[in-house]
Amino acid sequence: MRDQQRDSNTIADGLGLHPPRTLLVKSPTSQIEISRIVCGPATVGMTSVIPATEAFALGVYQTDIPYHEIWRRGHSVIRQGYAAQSMQLADLADEYAAKICGTHEVVTFFIPYAALDDVADDSRRRRVRGLACDPGHTDPVVAHLVASLLPALEQPHQASALFLEYVTLALCLHLLQTYGALSPIRVHGGLKPLHLKRAKDLIAANLGDDLSLAQVAAQCDLSREHFSRAFKVSIGLTPHQWRQLCRIDAVKQLLTGSSRSIADIALACGFADQSHLTRVFGRIAGTSPAQWRRERPLQ
Repeated sequence: MRDQQRDSNTIADGLGLHPPRTLLVKSPTSQIEISRIVCGPATVGMTSVIPATEAFALGVYQTDIPYHEIWRRGHSVIRQGYAAQSMQLADLADEYAAKICGTHEVVTFFIPYAALDDVADDSRRRRVRGLACDPGHTDPVVAHLVASLLPALEQPHQASALFLEYVTLALCLHLLQTYGALSPIRVHGGLKPLHLKRAKDLIAANLGDDLSLAQVAAQCDLSREHFSRAFKVSIGLTPHQWRQLCRIDAVKQLLTGSSRSIADIALACGFADQSHLTRVFGRIAGTSPAQWRRERPLQ
């Protein structure tokens, strides 16, 4: 099937940027959007919000940018610079925006959950429930695949559909294998997407509070037992495990974004004390909070 190009893009349109020329690569149930976005002086400042959708966004920076901010659910969550060829992965089930602090260029991929599931099914791999890597990570495989797409982005009408499908398949397989967390994204018996998002948002907004399972279940109009089973079916984690991951994410932001003591951060993020945080952080992140902070400069 011949791939098409168009002058609109889900990521660029959501952020309110000038629509780039976009390549579309079709999968059996969806399509992947690829574009090169040029952020000039007129784009500096806060962008619009990308509406929550069931897709992943991959950005591979083509130029250095000393400082850039990613916002999630109305809060600045990532504040750092990026080197050329480094990358950023985001799950667009949350509402994202950006604060553009300098001119730069980035190649973006809008990858719907369904498209990634198609690749997993066709290659007889297990589906994943998420993609994640540290912001600013440089992956030589991803950088090489993106470089091979640049001529097609310059002259999309001359791009070979077979070539685009081949490169996109290679990229998706690499993302699945390298950055995927195993477990189905959506399976029979799980929460409806709206209920899952509502539950995640409520948990994330009350990390330091003693939020009960019954309170979260009530927001989805479900019993505590039904909600707990359906939540785990949906993402492969219990509500408690999900809250611990959210707490660790909040801890990381405070470790690099503030000079607060680790003991204060532990209490602010819902842990009983610093010792409790250190145990959970080590199990999830593979290192101690102090070591994690030492390896990353204060932003």
